[in-house]
Amino acid sequence: MSCSKQSYKDQQVYDERIIDNYIPALHTSWLNEGITELTRKTFNIRYCQNSNRIIIPYRSINEYKKYIGIVGRTTCDMYKELGIPKYLAIKPFQKSATLYGFIENYNSIQKTSYVVIFEAEKSVLKRYSRLDGTALALGGHAISKKQIELVLGLNVDIVIAFDKDISIQDVRATCEKLWLYRKTYYIYDKWDLLGDKDSPADLDNQNYKFMLDNKVSYNESEHKKYLSGR
Repeated sequence: MSCSKQSYKDQQVYDERIIDNYIPALHTSWLNEGITELTRKTFNIRYCQNSNRIIIPYRSINEYKKYIGIVGRTTCDMYKELGIPKYLAIKPFQKSATLYGFIENYNSIQKTSYVVIFEAEKSVLKRYSRLDGTALALGGHAISKKQIELVLGLNVDIVIAFDKDISIQDVRATCEKLWLYRKTYYIYDKWDLLGDKDSPADLDNQNYKFMLDNKVSYNESEHKKYLSGR
């Protein structure tokens, strides 16, 4: 998705009318994946019948009832074959200047003293549907300078939980930017619990907890592995 080059403080902020034209309902595909109505209401997920896209509004990190933009996710399974973008900026904004779920999950993250960083918005929604409010999403697997500031500003332990298809070196590259400032860990699927492109959030609670309990502490040893490329 295209991003604005302006700083976060300069981004336009909208009120709740920004999503009034969309249907307040979950698409069947997300219902089947276990995303709950409570989650839909909390994150104000909607549906656009005209474009057949799930509407994912991004809240301002400063005000719960204000928004900075909207992402639309296609519901077409054959989007690649048909040349349809999986994600589309319905209301463009600087995605790299925020974290999805930041304001909705802030209190839970402070209470548990850790945050789990995923790639996609849907991972945050899946974990919330399983009564876990510790997740945030980057909107990709590259963490920006502003996102680093937001994560460190939480002042909690950090767990990186990228999708299965992200290399261990890319995971470590993200940890490199955080470990000197906060206790940093990562989840890596050495047990083959995930499909090739799955997120740890796709697991049921039992297997997710297993992976979380066996997270890897990013320390000097991991740092040396990153430098050596092992």
